[in-house]
Amino acid sequence: MTSNERSQQIGWGVFLIGLAILFLTDWFFPGIFLVVGIAMLATSSAQGKNPMSNIPALAVIGTGLLFTLSDIFSLMGNFNWLPLLLIIGGGYLLFKDRANSGRSSASSSSTAESEVSKPKNDYL
Repeated sequence: MTSNERSQQIGWGVFLIGLAILFLTDWFFPGIFLVVGIAMLATSSAQGKNPMSNIPALAVIGTGLLFTLSDIFSLMGNFNWLPLLLIIGGGYLLFKDRANSGRSSASSSSTAESEVSKPKNDYL
């Protein structure tokens, strides 16, 4: 069994246990956000990655916490935040590569320029 298969098993195991807890407590919304996010973090951790670098998992957990806090403290009133959060999440997924490529191309172009500006000693 490969480590990727094992990490997937760990993630699914955490998800199923979390789902069982949701059934027992009857707390599906927003609990499902927390269960999915924690399962994603468990998969990342089992793959040897830093769980805090898993932005989608942290976003899902943050969304669950946001709805939990709104239920507990009634901070958001009657406004439906889910469409706004979905738009923000979709925009992030659509444009994150563009933002990252702008940074990486700038750093790679500066590297290329520094290599071009170096004098080459072809006589040695």
